[in-house]
Amino acid sequence: AEEAERAAAAEKKRDDNSDNNDNDGGAESTAAATLECAACKKVLSIATDFNRSQVKRGLGKARCRACVEKALEEENPETKQQEKILEAKQNIAQAKNPRE
Repeated sequence: AEEAERAAAAEKKRDDNSDNNDNDGGAESTAAATLECAACKKVLSIATDFNRSQVKRGLGKARCRACVEKALEEENPETKQQEKILEAKQNIAQAKNPRE
Protein backbone atom coordinates (compact mmCIF):
# COMPACT_ATOMS: atom_id res chain seq x y z
CA ALA A 1 0.00 0.00 0.00
CA GLU A 2 2.86 2.38 0.82
CA GLU A 3 4.56 1.52 -2.46
CA ALA A 4 1.34 2.25 -4.32
CA GLU A 5 1.05 5.63 -2.57
CA ARG A 6 4.65 6.48 -3.45
CA ALA A 7 4.10 5.41 -7.05
CA ALA A 8 0.91 7.47 -7.21
CA ALA A 9 2.69 10.54 -5.86
CA ALA A 10 5.56 10.13 -8.32
CA GLU A 11 3.11 9.61 -11.18
CA LYS A 12 1.17 12.70 -10.20
CA LYS A 13 4.36 14.76 -10.02
CA ARG A 14 5.39 13.55 -13.48
CA ASP A 15 1.92 14.28 -14.85
CA ASP A 16 1.93 17.77 -13.33
CA ASN A 17 5.28 18.46 -14.97
CA SER A 18 4.12 17.15 -18.35
CA ASP A 19 0.91 19.22 -18.09
CA ASN A 20 3.03 22.34 -17.72
CA ASN A 21 4.93 21.45 -20.89
CA ASP A 22 1.83 20.77 -23.01
CA ASN A 23 0.49 23.88 -24.66
CA ASP A 24 -2.04 22.39 -27.11
CA GLY A 25 -4.82 21.63 -24.57
CA GLY A 26 -7.20 20.79 -27.43
CA ALA A 27 -10.12 18.38 -27.62
CA GLU A 28 -7.78 15.49 -28.47
CA SER A 29 -5.99 15.72 -25.12
CA THR A 30 -9.33 15.75 -23.28
CA ALA A 31 -10.65 12.71 -25.16
CA ALA A 32 -7.45 10.73 -24.61
CA ALA A 33 -7.33 11.55 -20.90
CA THR A 34 -9.71 8.75 -19.92
CA LEU A 35 -9.53 4.98 -20.04
CA GLU A 36 -11.92 2.19 -19.09
CA CYS A 37 -10.73 -0.06 -16.28
CA ALA A 38 -10.71 -3.72 -17.34
CA ALA A 39 -11.80 -4.86 -13.87
CA CYS A 40 -14.46 -2.41 -12.69
CA LYS A 41 -15.44 -1.12 -16.18
CA LYS A 42 -15.45 2.52 -15.00
CA VAL A 43 -14.16 5.20 -17.36
CA LEU A 44 -11.55 7.04 -15.28
CA SER A 45 -8.90 9.72 -15.71
CA ILE A 46 -5.56 8.38 -16.86
CA ALA A 47 -3.69 11.13 -15.01
CA THR A 48 -5.17 10.40 -11.60
CA ASP A 49 -6.57 6.86 -11.59
CA PHE A 50 -4.06 4.72 -13.50
CA ASN A 51 -0.38 3.86 -13.07
CA ARG A 52 1.75 4.31 -16.16
CA SER A 53 2.46 0.57 -16.34
CA GLN A 54 -1.27 -0.14 -16.47
CA VAL A 55 -1.87 2.50 -19.16
CA LYS A 56 0.82 0.86 -21.31
CA ARG A 57 -1.20 -2.38 -21.28
CA GLY A 58 -3.82 -0.64 -23.39
CA LEU A 59 -7.56 -0.88 -23.80
CA GLY A 60 -9.22 -3.89 -22.28
CA LYS A 61 -6.24 -4.77 -20.09
CA ALA A 62 -5.47 -1.68 -17.98
CA ARG A 63 -6.75 -1.71 -14.40
CA CYS A 64 -7.22 1.38 -12.23
CA ARG A 65 -5.14 1.88 -9.08
CA ALA A 66 -8.02 0.86 -6.80
CA CYS A 67 -8.51 -2.44 -8.65
CA VAL A 68 -4.78 -3.18 -8.69
CA GLU A 69 -4.50 -2.58 -4.94
CA LYS A 70 -7.58 -4.72 -4.29
CA ALA A 71 -6.10 -7.54 -6.38
CA LEU A 72 -2.81 -7.34 -4.48
CA GLU A 73 -4.61 -7.56 -1.14
CA GLU A 74 -6.65 -10.55 -2.32
CA GLU A 75 -3.54 -12.21 -3.71
CA ASN A 76 -1.83 -12.61 -0.32
CA PRO A 77 -4.48 -13.28 2.34
CA GLU A 78 -2.49 -16.28 3.63
CA THR A 79 0.55 -14.10 4.23
CA LYS A 80 -1.47 -11.72 6.39
CA GLN A 81 -2.98 -14.61 8.32
CA GLN A 82 0.45 -16.16 8.85
CA GLU A 83 1.80 -12.82 10.10
CA LYS A 84 -1.07 -12.59 12.61
CA ILE A 85 -0.43 -16.14 13.80
CA LEU A 86 3.30 -15.44 14.21
CA GLU A 87 2.55 -12.25 16.13
CA ALA A 88 0.12 -14.11 18.39
CA LYS A 89 2.73 -16.81 19.07
CA GLN A 90 5.29 -14.15 19.95
CA ASN A 91 2.83 -12.48 22.30
CA ILE A 92 2.14 -15.82 24.01
CA ALA A 93 5.85 -16.55 24.37
CA GLN A 94 6.42 -13.07 25.76
CA ALA A 95 3.58 -13.50 28.25
CA LYS A 96 5.08 -16.81 29.45
CA ASN A 97 8.56 -15.31 29.79
CA PRO A 98 8.15 -11.60 30.56
CA ARG A 99 11.87 -11.14 31.37
CA GLU A 100 13.05 -11.86 27.80
